[in-house]
Amino acid sequence: MKGQELKEILRKEGIILLQLAEDLGMSQQNLSAAFTRDDVKSGLIEKIAKSIGKPVGFFYGEGLSQSVTGNNNTQVAGNANNVNTGDGAVLELLKMKDEQLLIAMRQTSKAQEQMDRVLDKLVGMP
Repeated sequence: MKGQELKEILRKEGIILLQLAEDLGMSQQNLSAAFTRDDVKSGLIEKIAKSIGKPVGFFYGEGLSQSVTGNNNTQVAGNANNVNTGDGAVLELLKMKDEQLLIAMRQTSKAQEQMDRVLDKLVGMP
């Protein structure tokens, strides 16, 4: 996503950039520099989304509309100025989130197995 597009979305949401920079633990100058880039790093977008209480998809979904035709086919129309799918940025972001979710699920599963073993030992103790 282009920095200028991100900045405009935040402006429309009434986000004060100085406050956002403070919330992110960065200087206003560094945040402003990020908005001058053609490709803002997904990690920064994730931090901004978390800071303002929005899902990451919020920044990519603007301008999308969905319509259903008579033969039950779904068509999605978008504004190319707001959604850049040509470089696969949205798909890549979703893949990263899926991978992070899968890692978290595996860690949770391992932790649950460890807990079960400890409980089994405790229950088996006299």
